[in-house]
Amino acid sequence: MLKLRGLYYITHIDNLASILERGVLSHSLVERDKIEHTAIYDREIIAMRKGITTPDGRSLWDFANLYFQPRNAMLYRVVFFSGKDRNDVIIIGTKASVLNREDIFITTGNAASYGTQILPIKEGKKLIKSIREEVDKEWWAYEDGSKRKLMAECLIPEKVSPNYIQEIYVPTWKSVEKVKNILTKVNIRLPVIPEPELFFLPTREKPLTDNLHLVEGDMFLSRMQTLTISVNIVGVMGRGLASRAKYQFPDVYVFYQDLCKSGKLKMGKPYLYKRESSLDFILV
Repeated sequence: MLKLRGLYYITHIDNLASILERGVLSHSLVERDKIEHTAIYDREIIAMRKGITTPDGRSLWDFANLYFQPRNAMLYRVVFFSGKDRNDVIIIGTKASVLNREDIFITTGNAASYGTQILPIKEGKKLIKSIREEVDKEWWAYEDGSKRKLMAECLIPEKVSPNYIQEIYVPTWKSVEKVKNILTKVNIRLPVIPEPELFFLPTREKPLTDNLHLVEGDMFLSRMQTLTISVNIVGVMGRGLASRAKYQFPDVYVFYQDLCKSGKLKMGKPYLYKRESSLDFILV
């Protein structure tokens, strides 16, 4: 998975020209100046953030928020459940030097979640290394807090100036052309990077027959109904896919061990395990 070391803002491509001109704005500024924009966020969540305050008493609405890791639950929700064309979802990468500002706050997870600390940069700077380590994950879960921690934020009063913007990530080559056209119109040169895996999409897909496709990507985030994993029959899930399944879906691992102990799992004979909760329910 791509190692990210900047700070990131998830938005709709329709907002790009305005962001390149004005910067990434706080929700309060957008409301005050009546700036036209295409919203991709959950309105209930944004409304809830208004009532949450930083240690100096200001609302989260008064801050532009950047993620340490954009490949998180919010992006998953936007890509698959916002109703927007996934080709129009983009991630704006900003310079990590924004962390040198003295008026910002660092959060240890989603700022709107219980259990998250909101710290002035003098205190938060001590945690940046550990936050970077926490967000370098391919998947997350609610139970262990990784879903919340993966959404750690940098809160910047009012706005992030356009001069901090250094790159733009997009999900497909179709998106590349759309973004480049916008950059040309405003006479700005920035790297436009197609990174489908960042957006939970396959990196490559090749049709073999009408009903069979060869797909390269993260199968555990594929949203397919059935995943096939080869394992031994002695109750040990080692490396590779089996190891990923063991940690991401511990219920599968427990059931697999029970099958091995009871002798029900046989070489060459597939066993179908049906999970009650969908992956979508877990990830959003």
